[in-house]
Amino acid sequence: MTVTCSRHIFARVRRTSSLQRPSAESSSLTRFLQSQSYNNSMNPSSQSVQVSVRVLHSPGHSNPSNQFYLYFVTFTNVGSSPVQLRRRHFVIHDGNGATHEVDGEGVVGEQPVIAPGERYEYHSGVPIQQPPGSMGGHYTFSDSHGQPFEVALPEFILPVPDGYSSQSGQPRVVN
Repeated sequence: MTVTCSRHIFARVRRTSSLQRPSAESSSLTRFLQSQSYNNSMNPSSQSVQVSVRVLHSPGHSNPSNQFYLYFVTFTNVGSSPVQLRRRHFVIHDGNGATHEVDGEGVVGEQPVIAPGERYEYHSGVPIQQPPGSMGGHYTFSDSHGQPFEVALPEFILPVPDGYSSQSGQPRVVN
């Protein structure tokens, strides 16, 4: 199934210089369940963009029919010329074997230009019916000459939340 509009409903963007440290996230968002970094070295153009991903289960946005995950993506331009993010393609799997694809322009309504040495961060969210799941894909960027190139989004796990019962979709009660 290909979804042309984003299913992601929660977004925030932040730009920083490579020399600046991003400010701490609020305490409710600092407990990340998984953190992965990835640097694509297959395509010389894509070597100029590093991608890191962090994911967090969000019980406050989850319900018995959907578990909701926040994901935080940071792009760092380690090249010598600006790049522009043009498109995204995600493949999302859930524990029931369902697969969803998301294609769209930019991220969170933007197609940012990232100067050399700068970072661009956004976060968004994704629901799945049954954990565990996974999400991966790629981003399409253009270089300073307008030539497109892809940067992989590393596959990351959407884990089973603590206390989750797959029979009911509700947290287990332990006496």
